[in-house]
Amino acid sequence: MEIADYITVGSILAAISIYFLGYRERIRFERRQNTTAILSKFYDAGPVIEANTIIASWIADNRLLPDDEVSAEEDSTIIAILNYYDFLALMVREESVDSAIVLASVGGPMIETYKVTENYINARRKRLNRPKLYSALEGYVNRFGRKLKSLS
Repeated sequence: MEIADYITVGSILAAISIYFLGYRERIRFERRQNTTAILSKFYDAGPVIEANTIIASWIADNRLLPDDEVSAEEDSTIIAILNYYDFLALMVREESVDSAIVLASVGGPMIETYKVTENYINARRKRLNRPKLYSALEGYVNRFGRKLKSLS
């Protein structure tokens, strides 16, 4: 092999490396955009933001739900926020959103909401015979709960 061949091979490898670095950065950018879009929907008026406000008051009052025997209104509130947080947790698990942004922006409320509703979730799983109900959220809490404590 002559020196020109080595230069050609080196140029090709450099071009491939630059392409993959650019591709990786584009994926990161798209993940951050996706995260921002999903989180911004949280701040829109609607059942999720209303549910978050109610759950936040329960957290402040140290209210723990003993089971899933709640009023229809409370049930709607709990389901709205748990569905949203479970969706976010699933997106984090599948790496469709930026986990650091989710953790920094709503990680605390996600974890605290899970703690307040853990007995509700367990009772609901048994009642509906759905052992994996809200399992993405549970996995998120197990994965990031300690990390969030270390950041505060």
